[in-house]
This record gives sequence, C-alpha cells and structure tokens, in this order.
Amino acid sequence: MKRKTVLLKTLVFSTVPALITIAQYYANVIVLSNHKYLSPTDALAYEGVSFVIVGLLAIIGIGCRKVTEEAAMIAAVAKGAPGGEKTVGPSEIFREYIWNPKGSTGIGLILIFAGVLMILTHFLINVNQYIG
Repeated sequence: MKRKTVLLKTLVFSTVPALITIAQYYANVIVLSNHKYLSPTDALAYEGVSFVIVGLLAIIGIGCRKVTEEAAMIAAVAKGAPGGEKTVGPSEIFREYIWNPKGSTGIGLILIFAGVLMILTHFLINVNQYIG
C-alpha cells in the first residue's frame, strides 16, 4: 500500500471513533443529566458494549441462502428429474450457496473501536470509584 493510503486509513480509524464517542457522551450528558438511576458515564459503558457487539456482527456480516436461490436450486433439481437425465444433485448446489459473507469490515472496525473507546472513557472518568 502507498504511504498516503495507510495514513488516511489510520486517520479515519482513529478520529471517527473518537468523534462518535465524544458525541455520544455529550448526548448522554444532555439526556441523562437529571436521571436518578443512570449516570451518563454508565450509559456510555453500556453503549460501548453494544457498539462492540454490533461491530462484531457487522464484520461477520450476513451470509445465508436467499429464498430466490433456494427456489432456483429446487427448480434446477426438478427440471432433470422427470426426463431421467443425469443432473447435479441438491447437495452439490447447496454447497455452492452455503455461506456468502457480505460483511462490512470498515464499519465494523469503526464501531468496535468506538465501543472500546467508550468503555475506556467510562473507566477513566470513574477511576476514583474503582480504586478506593
């Protein structure tokens, strides 16, 4: 990779999660400043955990057979059955379409980094509660 591309990706993967974390913290301060049971930093930690989970799911992506693919596979098998022709069986057709991952790696990494940054922010703000 070129140096410029690496620097641009590093900049994106470091600044975007920081901006998301800052915006989320200020939104929590505005919304939860008068809340009795949930502080803004506790909400930030919960949101950080959810961001990490959603980021992992975004990286994994969706991968499965679609209804249209299943219908095409069944039609392909049924087409050759009445004539007695030698056709490709359903197991060979299903093997081709078992897993088609369509993950979004960039968005997933940004969400994971933002979630980890949110959790770290929670611990840094509440360090006095955990130490003593």
